[in-house]
Amino acid sequence: MRSRLPRLPIPLRPAHHETLVSYVARLAAVHALPHEDLWTCLSAPTGSGRRRLIVLDRLVAATGYPATGLEHALPELRDPAPDWKQWRHYPQRACPLCTASHRGGIVRRLFAHHEMLCARHGYWIGSTEFGIDHQPRPVGTLLPELTAAQQRHNRLVRRRGWKLALHAIAASQNVCVDLRFYGPSPQHTIHDQRIKTLIPTAHAFTGPRYIAAFYPEIVRLAELFCTPGWRPTARTAIDQFAATTSSGTRGHTGDRDAIASKIADAIGYPLDAILSNNGHLISSGWPAAWATAPTTNLTRPSRIPARRPSTAPRHPT
Repeated sequence: MRSRLPRLPIPLRPAHHETLVSYVARLAAVHALPHEDLWTCLSAPTGSGRRRLIVLDRLVAATGYPATGLEHALPELRDPAPDWKQWRHYPQRACPLCTASHRGGIVRRLFAHHEMLCARHGYWIGSTEFGIDHQPRPVGTLLPELTAAQQRHNRLVRRRGWKLALHAIAASQNVCVDLRFYGPSPQHTIHDQRIKTLIPTAHAFTGPRYIAAFYPEIVRLAELFCTPGWRPTARTAIDQFAATTSSGTRGHTGDRDAIASKIADAIGYPLDAILSNNGHLISSGWPAAWATAPTTNLTRPSRIPARRPSTAPRHPT
């Protein structure tokens, strides 16, 4: 294969927020070219090891698409690079209906943390277990409340910012899953019905599908956690629980009862379930962590975004 690649004859546009690996693989597939050879011709060495990064000018020449369009569709080409902390750390399969017109194989793309459901087609695209290539499943028509929850999640991010919303969702997820094991509640029946819909057999079980059964309640509770006055009240409640525990007293006091009542109202659980086990759910790690400032231990993806190397040679060497 020649080192200088001419214009590829078959037009193939990138999908929205597609990864470079996915796009080059589809280009290679539709043109019956070896993927590694095509990547070599479109890339340049980084100067460290054998790693090569896609060069934007070469991709423009090979595909015929303008640089601005490629940078918009392929975030790894952007210069300056995006704030990678706002994105999940690994690519996932895109909604199959959104990418139905994109030939050459499965489209894998980058998602923001809050993108859990394709609101247009109802496919669940929520975060998956690392290293497992889950196929998106249509659930929006079966469980319309998931679509409504995604819309609320979008509004939460717009109003409160991605970082606050991300930490609130993580704390809320722990609460909602934990509550399933504390006392009877009408919500258990609702969750059971959703779980049967999402996971009809044991073989179909996945962590993301299980979490999807709680998604509406997770979002509603996250909205509560993001309210400006929540943290001071929650911090006081933790201090109250610590004081009553150290003194050997039992019972419910002040702000602890107040935040338990707000949680119960937000997700439809009885207050007794929230305050069960002598306040376990008010004293355990999730509210204590949420009563303090959000952590910032998010790291950039392990991949290195492709850029225009300013001193890169015109041809691979």
